[in-house]
Amino acid sequence: MYLDINPTLGKFVRAIFDRRLKPIVCTARADILDGLACAAGEGALRLPIVETVPLKDSVALVTALEQGRKLNGKAIVSMP
Repeated sequence: MYLDINPTLGKFVRAIFDRRLKPIVCTARADILDGLACAAGEGALRLPIVETVPLKDSVALVTALEQGRKLNGKAIVSMP
């Protein structure tokens, strides 16, 4: 199962045909995100993490994504 907390119309259409996709419409509040993180930790969700960057490199990552860089999964920003 894949989770998307920012679903678009196209992602909803894809979810109709791909049962692994589960769009979730919610406000990205700390308690909601914590619950989703717990579900992922328990194996109820699979989050494809393809890149982990330290906080100091996060601006460069976001800039690259805004300029069109594509990821085949999620990027994580690690904080000390």
